[in-house]
Amino acid sequence: MLDSIFKSATSPGPVGRVQALSLGRECVPFVADGAKFLIEFVAPPFLRGETFFQEMLYIDQEGDYFIPKLDHRRISVWTGPDAEGEWSEASSLDAGFQTLEFARLFQRAVFAYFHSSPNIDQYFFEASEQFGSFVQEKALLADEHLNARCAVTIFKQIAAPFYGFTLNHIL
Repeated sequence: MLDSIFKSATSPGPVGRVQALSLGRECVPFVADGAKFLIEFVAPPFLRGETFFQEMLYIDQEGDYFIPKLDHRRISVWTGPDAEGEWSEASSLDAGFQTLEFARLFQRAVFAYFHSSPNIDQYFFEASEQFGSFVQEKALLADEHLNARCAVTIFKQIAAPFYGFTLNHIL
């Protein structure tokens, strides 16, 4: 199945298309710095009937709840496969892959998903402080052409290890 997913993202530069992984899970693949990456977009478990509503809430920096829109997405970034054929969640890896090429392709992949589902404009992810800062300060702002078309607003009030942002089309 992974070979099929990466057919639309076989060389560095272009990102692949939005593809389904399972119910409530979609992805956008890309190749950066010679490595394969997959950004997974997961619908809230509450909407899939897997958990209670309260489990989709985030804690803010004051210990209160940050309540997202009902239809938002949780992002996971995967890289691989390694020598054993396994994939690793990139948000827990060292900063070695945090290059300008990765940042631009990450932004293009997220914006491609937003373009395909413009009603879904809130995104959240769990990460180390280093990766969270990289995404918020560099990756979401890496491509000037995309920045001219979409505004990014960071949810600064969410407490680590969670991070979030919203995208809006610029008219």
